[in-house]
Amino acid sequence: MASLLQKSLFLFLALCCLTQYTNAHPLKICKLDQIYQLGDSISDTGNFIRQIPIETASAFARLSYGETIFNNATGRCSNGLLIIDHIVKLETEHVANPSNRRNQHHTNKPLQNRANTHVLFRPQPRRKKNRRGQCIALPGDTQHPALFSIYATYSNPSHLLSSFQDQAMAAGLPFVRPYKNMDGHFKHGVNFAVAGSTALPSQVLASKHIFCPVTTTSLHVQLEWMFTHFNSICFDHTDCVDKLENALFMVGEIGGNDYNYAFFQGKTMEELKSMVPDVVESIMDAAKKVINLGAQRVVIPGNFPIGCRPIYQTVFQSNISEAYDENQCLNQFNEFAQYHNEQLQQAIFKLQQEKPNAIVVYGDYYNAYQFLLKFAYTSWACCGTGGKYNFDLKRMCGEDGDVPVCAEPNRYVSWDGVHLTQRGYKIMAAWLLHDIFPKLHCHF
Repeated sequence: MASLLQKSLFLFLALCCLTQYTNAHPLKICKLDQIYQLGDSISDTGNFIRQIPIETASAFARLSYGETIFNNATGRCSNGLLIIDHIVKLETEHVANPSNRRNQHHTNKPLQNRANTHVLFRPQPRRKKNRRGQCIALPGDTQHPALFSIYATYSNPSHLLSSFQDQAMAAGLPFVRPYKNMDGHFKHGVNFAVAGSTALPSQVLASKHIFCPVTTTSLHVQLEWMFTHFNSICFDHTDCVDKLENALFMVGEIGGNDYNYAFFQGKTMEELKSMVPDVVESIMDAAKKVINLGAQRVVIPGNFPIGCRPIYQTVFQSNISEAYDENQCLNQFNEFAQYHNEQLQQAIFKLQQEKPNAIVVYGDYYNAYQFLLKFAYTSWACCGTGGKYNFDLKRMCGEDGDVPVCAEPNRYVSWDGVHLTQRGYKIMAAWLLHDIFPKLHCHF
């Protein structure tokens, strides 16, 4: 009897613990209460538009940027939230099975003319069936219930899973405030990212005859801002280590603009590949510096499949069918992005050996974006005009009051031909949390 009572008590306590974490956000489970972000426009929440003399002259400081959630431009290069915002504020939602999505993927008809179908974002874990034909998890599947509650499932193409309605997955953190916001409260971290920023200093790029048309605030400058911030809040190195015990550092995505500027200024693929070691070294140098400051958990994202962006598809458009993959992305540019990511991952592995006391994780933005494309209807930009992809370098989103905006941004991947919509970033954030969380080695 005593043994049975003990087993029952153990089972009850286990269920209580499981219930406690089922609705918790992965960052909360990891007890992470601060996020520090380095990067470019993928993660800038307002630094670029606060830089003199740019300020309100930037298109990012005006609507239609920010229209979906803020009804005001905040400096985010999207219609709403970015990946870093979704990481701290991710919520589940109603979704349905995107039936026959692949057959419709390459068409460029306006989305409002199509049936109202929601986007599904649920990676398919490995499964096998028991004798009753029921799917069961295999060893190696992500077991934590919080991760599975990020994604919705469906039983048939028209069925919506109501149990996930309005189920908040928030980490309990506020949006990570931009460093240049002098009224900002930085208790829960700081965002140092700047739109247009490069991994290499502008002087180094200039020596390669590459001009930085957007900003000269490189990763090096962001690190200087970071050091200034920590010097203001830490008494000494030991104090900083203690303060950063529960912090997550995002070193990137960065480096994409080094390549963007080079490509659009006419550099060859061979010249671009010769840049990769320097770009990767700069990123790894930044990662080492944040670890030396006291960072214990660091995520280093890779590059996107840049050949899928309307800006690339427009500028480097080809009449050769072999130039494109099944998603109508330009092969050579995606292959280049993969080359960069391979070099970056090799460097991360070396850093993991050098810094065994720090947890350094690769952020697989490439495959997160590829996953998103599986459920995309169109490669058009939502905010833009002209051409095959609704994108024109001479009339970009926000620069002209006459540049139209699509009626349903949530049904587009690309916001302005360069950056994603809020919905696109949300799907990527969910995929990334699912991929990164088990690698952070949280103990609960």
